[in-house]
Amino acid sequence: MASYNGQRKTLMPPLPTPGTDTLRIATLNINSLSSVTRQAMMENFIRIRDLDLVYLQEVTHQFTTPFSGYDIHYNIGSAQRGTAFLIRTTLIATNISRLPLGRPMAMSFGGIYFVNIYAPSGTSKRLERETFFNNDLPYHRETFCWAANLIALDAGYSTGQGSYSRSLSTLIHGYSLRDAWQTRPDNTAYKHYIAHGATRLDRLYLREGLLRRKTGIATVATAFRDHLEVVPRLSMSVPLLRRGRGTWKLQSDTLTSTQAMEDLHHHCPQWKNNICIQT
Repeated sequence: MASYNGQRKTLMPPLPTPGTDTLRIATLNINSLSSVTRQAMMENFIRIRDLDLVYLQEVTHQFTTPFSGYDIHYNIGSAQRGTAFLIRTTLIATNISRLPLGRPMAMSFGGIYFVNIYAPSGTSKRLERETFFNNDLPYHRETFCWAANLIALDAGYSTGQGSYSRSLSTLIHGYSLRDAWQTRPDNTAYKHYIAHGATRLDRLYLREGLLRRKTGIATVATAFRDHLEVVPRLSMSVPLLRRGRGTWKLQSDTLTSTQAMEDLHHHCPQWKNNICIQT
């Protein structure tokens, strides 16, 4: 498949066959979220939605308290406006890539390569945004962009004066990516509504093959932000290990899953250290 600048061809990694479980994802622009109270609200939102993977954008610092049951991979960067992945502890992320400027990062899980990008947004940052897409991302494309199956991108979109990015359009079309929300050209989801218009800060793009595995997508309200958040679901080819309330029986098929066995080998050393034997 041709890379986004049209100057070379690159083979994409094959997607696994869909089928056995559903990955629940959300994209959240948290706008720093320095308040401990608001962080607790976000944690409550994640648990109520039972999310497996969360894309975080506009991250300025590490959270005050850890999220029990989740691992957080940060890429805050020198500008203190970065990104992060929050992923369920039982799901092992690999090939985590971080760029020094903090805006992009990537990781692999279940045969899918996830990319999280916080791009400069708004008409006042048009030049900065074009420079980011034309120079910064192409320079590091061998690190992660060539393998992108699913990209969460914070770049801005509105009903008023447009902030069209030619370089972003080139990237999206070059990778044959599709907006996860749009099932038809006139169906656009906005995340923030005001009296005279609406805006959409972030978007989720998928490759064609992955788009067919989308089992649902919705915008939902949160207590810690005045924006709606995008929550998609993807069919996965491997069972996803989840602990917690309602998980009372292990499916025997899990023991035949390569991903499950890799997770088991990863956690076993830690479990052995925590075992207390009474005689």
